[in-house]
Amino acid sequence: MDYSHVLYLHALAESFLDKLGPVARYALATAFSLFAIEFALTLSLIMEGGLIFVFLAAVIVSAIYGGVGPGLVATCLTSLAIAFSPAHMQTSGFQGFSEKMQLGLYVILAICLSFFKSYMIKGKTVL
Repeated sequence: MDYSHVLYLHALAESFLDKLGPVARYALATAFSLFAIEFALTLSLIMEGGLIFVFLAAVIVSAIYGGVGPGLVATCLTSLAIAFSPAHMQTSGFQGFSEKMQLGLYVILAICLSFFKSYMIKGKTVL
């Protein structure tokens, strides 16, 4: 399969964000996070569980297009959304060990994903 059009769109988006500067990257990370929070709240009306992947998608996109800083901003915003989500507050008040472990694992995974882009760039420069 030919994925050249996807690579072209990715390069176009990166060059556009490079011209706008760091403020646009952080604004984009915040917008992605808020969209993911709203989308997860909407999905929670018809689905149970598994919505953490929506938040991870926001972190991944923020890290890829914004870098480490915007990825960490997305991690903070989505972690707060998970911690204070209505589902956690209604079921156990976020008191259970299981909920704390899930949040902790999410934060660790999201932080690792935030640093993914910088390691990807270092790998390209070495090759």
